[in-house]
Amino acid sequence: MVTGLLFVVLLFGMVLGVDLFTQEAKAIGGSNLIVSVRFYQSSNVVEVKPGVSPIKVFMGEVKVSRDKFAGQIDVSLSVRTDTEGFLASVTPMIWSLQPMQDNYTIRMMVMAPVRANVTDDSEHPPVQVTVSGLWYTKPASVQGEVYPSTVMVTVHQFYDLSISADPPFHKGWPGTACTYRVYIKNMGNGIDTFEMSIVDDQWYTSQGFQFYADRWEIDIPANSDGIIELTVYSPQRISIYESKIYAVTLKVVSKGSFRNENQLAPRSLIYDIYFQSFGAGIFLYFTWEFWVAMPIILVFIIAVLRNIYVKKKGIKTVPLSVQWTKTKERWAISRQERKEKALAREERKKQEAAKKQRGKEAGALLEGPKKK
Repeated sequence: MVTGLLFVVLLFGMVLGVDLFTQEAKAIGGSNLIVSVRFYQSSNVVEVKPGVSPIKVFMGEVKVSRDKFAGQIDVSLSVRTDTEGFLASVTPMIWSLQPMQDNYTIRMMVMAPVRANVTDDSEHPPVQVTVSGLWYTKPASVQGEVYPSTVMVTVHQFYDLSISADPPFHKGWPGTACTYRVYIKNMGNGIDTFEMSIVDDQWYTSQGFQFYADRWEIDIPANSDGIIELTVYSPQRISIYESKIYAVTLKVVSKGSFRNENQLAPRSLIYDIYFQSFGAGIFLYFTWEFWVAMPIILVFIIAVLRNIYVKKKGIKTVPLSVQWTKTKERWAISRQERKEKALAREERKKQEAAKKQRGKEAGALLEGPKKK
């Protein structure tokens, strides 16, 4: 009797236990048990310029809404980014929530690649970093997905540049032109406009230099080179064995750094190119206009000196008009003489031909009687 009573009680307990377990599993598998991730800030800014750490830290928590479940919950987290090159990690990745524990703190680190492209405008949206995962219950062994959370990472534009020239040094005669290829490298992380100018150009102009460039402004994408061709005309002036080296200072300014309020100071750089103007021996250098006018000047000087000499010596001179008339007469006489000489030569040729013909006829007459 007692044994039967114990069996009935045991059977009732087993049925009751199975029913409680089933109810617990239903509660876990339904919407009553919720595990979610929440960060204390939804966005942040990362700087990728030199000397600044490209890492940002987001603090948050994993929160559980247990409802009727009071057992242990194991949580496994994962993190992903939507932009190649960005790395992210979350700690702890695995955690066990003990009974009656409803949350725990997590820490996520996001690291941008060196010189990552700017993501603070409409064409380049911020980077999205998402943390998600799975949860498991003990002892019921029910699982579900952790409600994810996404944060935005913005990369501000920074401005930097470098300058070089090919060749950095030229030499030439005064008045010659030399061309330099100025290479400007955009070392920032976004497209930028660069403006080139000559430092103290008024002084160079006063010395006779002239500068021409195919352009003074150029737009260059991130991590790319741009080329400006600069032509330098050296001074055209008299120099007696002059050999002088001039340093021409170029200044290149990032115009974007002037417009961007996040930039602490405008970014610019100076670079020196060199030009050597030299002579050889004792020689006078003039402009090409001078060399064109030089023959006329010399003729005028010679005429003046001749007149001075003639007047000083008392030499009688014939006016140029008379000299020209006599010269034309001499030319006419010369032409007549050449014509007469040509006619005389023709007459002599005719006489010689006639003489030869008469000789041939006389010889023929003499040979006739001999044959008879």
